[in-house]
Amino acid sequence: MKITTLFVAITSLVLALTVGNLVVADSHAESAKPSESLATDVNTTQVSTQTGGVETPENVIGDPQQTADPAPEKLDQASIVPQSDEDKAKGVEVWGNIYKVLSHPRCVNCHVEDDRPRWSGKQYGKTQLHGMYVHATATRVGMPGQQMCSTCHAKTNSDVPHGPPGAEVWALAPPEMVWWGKSSDELCAIVKDPAKTGGRDITAFADHIGHDPLVAWGWEPGIGREPAPFSADETVAMLEQWLALGLPCPE
Repeated sequence: MKITTLFVAITSLVLALTVGNLVVADSHAESAKPSESLATDVNTTQVSTQTGGVETPENVIGDPQQTADPAPEKLDQASIVPQSDEDKAKGVEVWGNIYKVLSHPRCVNCHVEDDRPRWSGKQYGKTQLHGMYVHATATRVGMPGQQMCSTCHAKTNSDVPHGPPGAEVWALAPPEMVWWGKSSDELCAIVKDPAKTGGRDITAFADHIGHDPLVAWGWEPGIGREPAPFSADETVAMLEQWLALGLPCPE
């Protein structure tokens, strides 16, 4: 009788402990659910914060048209005029120095209407057509398979006095940019016409003068050649000053 009573007591104790453990385990599982949900919410918040709170894929990627830098506006040069007689007189004076650069042999020898570069300047005595019967053709660099600029003109100047000058790209100027033989007033009108400067307004033209490697050669033409007057930086500054004075041309 005592043994039976003891057995029943032990069995009841084991059952009670088992049920208690199950209740505790279930309670822990239930208490863990809010934490998991909270972690998910935190992660979502972090992603939302990193993308600026925008959820749609299109907006996350972004619209290139909204972020692209706008194209620089070109000057309306036709509306630019001197504000006073003093500005006009000073502007014409500034243009006179610009003309000394643009009409120099280092520039105009390759700004010709035909396809024959010129040899002119103090070292030549008199103007000549380019030797070796060079024709630049419509390509402005020579006929493929025949005499081309790059046949003799390397990327740097020759070390020999009066040897072939060099630049990164050697070529005649485009046919519409004819400067050879132009008077000061004629060349002034040409420079003010974007259709005759490769689509460049004065600001873009000044940038061309200041940064084009072939233009830069005019101030470092090699042994035995006279460089263009002033400097690239000074010429750019003169163009900017001329613009500020209203772009007047000599009459």
